[in-house]
Amino acid sequence: MRLTRLIFSLSLTLMPVILNAQGMCGFIAPISAESSSKLTGFVSKGVADQLSNNFSLSADLASIETDSENIIVEGNVELISQDVWITGKSASYNASLGEFTVNNSAYAFSSINARGNADKTFVSQAGIAILKGVKYTTCPEDREVWSLTAKEITLDTNKGMASARSAALRLRGVPVLYLPYATYPISDKRKSGLLLPTLSTSNQRGLEISTPWYWNIAPNYDATLTPNYMSKRGLMMGAEVRALTKSTAGEVSGNYLSNDEITGTDRYEWNIESKTAIARDWRVAVNATGVSDDRYLNDFSNRWSTSSQTALNQSAVLEHYGAVWSVMMRFQNYQTIDELLPDEDEPYRRLPQLAVIGDWQNSFLGANYRLETEATYFKRSIESVEGLRVHLEPEISYEFDYKGIYLTPKVSIFHTSYNLENEPANQSDTPSVTAGVYSIDSGATFERGFSDGLTVTLEPRAQYVYVPYKDQSELPVFDTILPDMNLVQLFRPNRYLQYDRIGDTNQLNVGFTSRVFGSSSGREILTATIGTSRYFSDQRVTLPGETPRTSKSGDYLLQARVDLYDSWNLEAGYQWNAATQQTDQGNIRFQLKPANNTVINADYRYQRESTLDQGGLSFGWAVNERWNLLGRAVYSFEEERFVDQFAAIEYGGCCWGIRLIYRERVSRDIEEDDTSIGIQFVLKGFAEIGNSVRSQLEGGILGYSDL
Repeated sequence: MRLTRLIFSLSLTLMPVILNAQGMCGFIAPISAESSSKLTGFVSKGVADQLSNNFSLSADLASIETDSENIIVEGNVELISQDVWITGKSASYNASLGEFTVNNSAYAFSSINARGNADKTFVSQAGIAILKGVKYTTCPEDREVWSLTAKEITLDTNKGMASARSAALRLRGVPVLYLPYATYPISDKRKSGLLLPTLSTSNQRGLEISTPWYWNIAPNYDATLTPNYMSKRGLMMGAEVRALTKSTAGEVSGNYLSNDEITGTDRYEWNIESKTAIARDWRVAVNATGVSDDRYLNDFSNRWSTSSQTALNQSAVLEHYGAVWSVMMRFQNYQTIDELLPDEDEPYRRLPQLAVIGDWQNSFLGANYRLETEATYFKRSIESVEGLRVHLEPEISYEFDYKGIYLTPKVSIFHTSYNLENEPANQSDTPSVTAGVYSIDSGATFERGFSDGLTVTLEPRAQYVYVPYKDQSELPVFDTILPDMNLVQLFRPNRYLQYDRIGDTNQLNVGFTSRVFGSSSGREILTATIGTSRYFSDQRVTLPGETPRTSKSGDYLLQARVDLYDSWNLEAGYQWNAATQQTDQGNIRFQLKPANNTVINADYRYQRESTLDQGGLSFGWAVNERWNLLGRAVYSFEEERFVDQFAAIEYGGCCWGIRLIYRERVSRDIEEDDTSIGIQFVLKGFAEIGNSVRSQLEGGILGYSDL
């Protein structure tokens, strides 16, 4: 039987082996049901009943072989669906086997803007697709920057896997990467094999080439092995193993460099992170990192936050959270990696720490009861005071609440005792302190709506705290610090963190918060809080080296956030020391988004105690639809130098892009700078090749990921 201009519906399973592509590139638009219905010349109902209506097929001529149930079409063959468009010289479909073959075909996927051609395309209803003599790209024909060619590509949509034979990546028609055989996933399933290499260069490591290999051990286990060659250092081997079971999620990783060509020593890093549920409401968490030497992170990390660390945490924690009781046992060690840190400032190890907390809300007589207990044995590698500390703190409070006004009186007993070793001969090895802590907390929330839809709240708060003086001069200091003052710390009854000190005080804390909410969305447009303290007695309890406060006026704290129209926002914090008449700390961050794909950030941070005085500027500026200029600079006014800066340029065409970054940063000990250059090629719809420039831009420019 022969028909003219044959059109019918065809159901096929075809999954393209493509990552998401960006940019329209002038490809065909998705075929709508409306446009498909305008085609004419449908086959008989008997043939159409064998097929569903996911695809439309048209051709100049067609014949049906009744004995073999083959449908053969010739001349201007078009296979059209919502997302796929295939053309060819001829095609055949076997209705009984559900197999479809197109000869000399060209294809396009409108949803991801990919196109290509194949000498022969074979598709079966079993979910198998075979393309021979195939080419794939996301570039338009007149601007083909890159393409992937292969002798044969087989796609198995049931297994979610694909294989390619004699595959080559071509740039401007020139082959730059050849793979005789490769397999890879085409779904969220994982597959063992080589990952794309990364390249970078820096004056500390030289030319750096990393070639990771991924090993899919099991559905819930995998590993990545990464040889990393550095021209100035040598070959570093890296490994990462991940596991996920019903009870455990964990990761173990490490790097090892034998005989560093600069230092002549072996260098290494290891890291363990895991969480395991061992019973109902019980879990074990391990978080530990170690390095071979103090300069390891400085030499091998590109992240400023990592390379500036002074100590590495190594801890294992057993935790339980119940309706009333919570339990925590922790073994914790620190590896000090700051060469300039004095021995007396070396952190103590907790071997172990046991904390048990009970919490009863609205219990006997309507009151709230709380019991905090902790026992910790502190030890240090150098000879110093060490030993056991036991802390008990029972507490009772009552909440009165009426129409947005609340009053909460609270009474607690602070008791800490020690059993010490290496204590000076003239001091007791079992010192202790017991003190009462009394407070009354009160506040209110007033709200008013305005005719323009804005809602404004006024939230005053006042807290009175009294802690009598207790002599604590013989108590050791294991882990207690005086934290930076902030609005949370302002309303804590004890000015110290941890249990080696209970600060004597007779003070009134006051704060005032106001919020403004938008008329339509209810979004918080403005939040501003100011707070301070008034002291009625001088401070007598101190930490070693701390100057006691004698001023009656406390520090003034200000915190504000403004967020308007998603185009700009402002955050600021400020602390004024009334005793010294100086600024103790301040910070401000401003973000502006003047146009699409453009963001500008400016920030400033100051801390008098730690001599931090830094300002920063970062931006991502869209010159046009394809070119972006990016940069970041952090300047230390204390050191009178830039401590971290980079300049980057980003190009994004419809099918390819490139990122180039030049970066300079200061080492943690301010002895030398590290200069690096990174380049990353982006083949949209295929891969990103080169140094991880994107991660550096995301870490350095707030809002870059939204551009």
